[in-house]
Amino acid sequence: MKTIKEILNEVAEPKPEGEKRFKAKHVTFKRMHPAATEYQFKGYGEKDTTRNADYQDGEDEMVYESADLFALLEAKKLSAGKLELEDGTYVQVKKDDADYLNHLFETLSTSNRKRMESEMKRNQAGFDRILEFAREVQDE
Repeated sequence: MKTIKEILNEVAEPKPEGEKRFKAKHVTFKRMHPAATEYQFKGYGEKDTTRNADYQDGEDEMVYESADLFALLEAKKLSAGKLELEDGTYVQVKKDDADYLNHLFETLSTSNRKRMESEMKRNQAGFDRILEFAREVQDE
């Protein structure tokens, strides 16, 4: 494959004699960039596509599996969708219900937050009790 310099040399020929003599008298040299690697200029080599904030192989699954409802609530990320409970069942959380629960969570002390979280995660009945309480608090 030809470089751009080679292509331009072919197109620019024939050059006048004065220009050839001028180029012969003036020698140019290439200085390396202090931080850049050679492939940035020539287009060869392999680019490093890793990003510092990305998870390594297998790490993302571990982080995903370790997330629990308490962490989601603390980060105010309880949103509409399916929520898995400790007994293995799933609860469908609607957007309004998520808003009620997030509002309730903001008003509780740390110890009450933990009690609410454990009650919600236990089973469907516990989730329904906490959701009903959250709705009552919101309506007041």
